[in-house]
Amino acid sequence: MEHISVQVIGKGSPLILIPGLSSPRAVWDGVAPELARNHMVYLVQVNGFGGEDPRANLAPGVIDGVVADLHKLIGERKLAKPAVIGHSMGGLATLMLARTHPGDVGKAMIVDALPFVGTAFFPGATVESVKPQAEAMRAQMAGLY
Repeated sequence: MEHISVQVIGKGSPLILIPGLSSPRAVWDGVAPELARNHMVYLVQVNGFGGEDPRANLAPGVIDGVVADLHKLIGERKLAKPAVIGHSMGGLATLMLARTHPGDVGKAMIVDALPFVGTAFFPGATVESVKPQAEAMRAQMAGLY
């Protein structure tokens, strides 16, 4: 997939874990083995996070691409209404997946996510006002590869 990679552990009902901004799938290492006792756990890593090749994630629209890849994963693996847990940016991706593809998500848990993080730093922020910071962050990430 162009925006994510996935590792699978365990067996049972499907559970997808999505980490936050710049975090590798390893952030779930403390809970994934226990969850894998009763669930087939899909550990997502966003390409470009955790040292992986960013692939298509150097272009704008990363979260939209992540959501598209999650939808593809659920369809290709024929996952029946998986539970999806997302932290921070992963939580936003979970919300977007549930909204754009409501049949894909059985249950959702969102941990520390903001639909628009700009307002956390700049009250009254707009997409246009935080665009320079977003472009600088993308350029910084691209410079790592």
